[in-house]
Amino acid sequence: MRSLRPTVLDIGCGRGEWLELCLQKGCIATGIESNSSMVDECRSNNLSVLEGDAIDLLKNISDQSMSIISAFHLIEHLSYDDIFYLFKECKRIIKNDGVCIFETPSIDNLIVSTNRFYTDPTHVTPINLENIKFNLMYQGFYEVQHYYINGGPLEKVSNFTVTRILNGTAQDLLLLALPTANSS
Repeated sequence: MRSLRPTVLDIGCGRGEWLELCLQKGCIATGIESNSSMVDECRSNNLSVLEGDAIDLLKNISDQSMSIISAFHLIEHLSYDDIFYLFKECKRIIKNDGVCIFETPSIDNLIVSTNRFYTDPTHVTPINLENIKFNLMYQGFYEVQHYYINGGPLEKVSNFTVTRILNGTAQDLLLLALPTANSS
């Protein structure tokens, strides 16, 4: 008998904060993490985590088995080819009524795109909104919605001021990819 509880896969789960929240909400939650110390921390908190490279591990996950797939601040660490493959695998394993959640630094924020993005030497690919939406749609996602989140202190200032451009644009970009018209 299939479980009615939502299944969550968090790719790049880190210490497992999102997994813990999903479990508290009644989900069946699994993470993927390549950093062994993070995996140890998750397992010490009794979290289900697959250790290794997400690109390799996704191949072993059953078709349409996940209700929610999340990747918070992961895709900017991948090459374009790996991002393309990740989206292809996410489309394969997401349930028809599920949702994929991707969060990444917003290159529309000038401070992020010219400075903060590069303070992490493992950042490989600055994510362009239109390119990433196109790639998700190309993989067969029905709809992709985006939101700019974590705005600077001046985010409510008029869109036409220099101050807003320099310090008001959101620091992060959130994408919701819906696999079918029946998605939540």
